[in-house]
Amino acid sequence: MRRLLFPILFFAFLFWPVVRTQTQQAKTLPLAEALLKAKFNQIDTLIAHQHIDSALTRLDTMITVFEDAENWKAYQEAVVKSAGALTKQKKFEAVQLKIANALETLEEADMGDSLVCAKLWSWQAVNYRRMNNYVDALSSYIEAIELYENNSYLGSELAYAYKNAAQIYMRFSENRRALSLLESAIHSDTSGAH
Repeated sequence: MRRLLFPILFFAFLFWPVVRTQTQQAKTLPLAEALLKAKFNQIDTLIAHQHIDSALTRLDTMITVFEDAENWKAYQEAVVKSAGALTKQKKFEAVQLKIANALETLEEADMGDSLVCAKLWSWQAVNYRRMNNYVDALSSYIEAIELYENNSYLGSELAYAYKNAAQIYMRFSENRRALSLLESAIHSDTSGAH
C-alpha cells in the first residue's frame, strides 16, 4: 500500500500547480524552481559518485522534456551537465555532438542569438581545446563573445571567453589580438573571477 501511495502523492505534488488558478500559479514558481534545482542536485550527486551513465540517462530525458516545454534555460543547463558528464568519461566527440545538436535545436527555435546559445558555444570551445583543435575552439569562442556582446552581457562568462580566445591567439603568436581580448576581458568581468 505504501509503495502505491508514494507515487500517487508524488505525482499529485508535481502536477498540483498545473490545476491552480492564475494568481495561485505565481506562488508556485519558486516551488517549481526549487524542484528543478533539487533534480539537478540529484544529477550532480550521481556524477560525483561515478554513476555517470545513470545521470546521462536522466539528463537525456530532462533535455527532451525541456525542449518540448521550450524551457530553454533549463534545456541549456541540462545540456551543459550532460556535456560535463561525458567529459568525465573523456567522450569528447559525444560532447561535440551533444552541443552541436543543442545549438541546432536552439537555432530552429529562433533562440540562436540568445545568451543560452552563448554558453553552449563556450562549452563547445572548451571541448575543442581539450581535443587540441585550437582553430575550431577559437571560432567557437568568437561566436560566444559575439552573442554575449549582442545581448549586452557583462560578467565572468564573457571574460572567460575573452581570456581563453586570447590564449589561443597567443598560441598562434598573434599577440596584439590577444592583448586586445585580454583588455576586453578585464572590462567585461564584473565579478573579478577571470
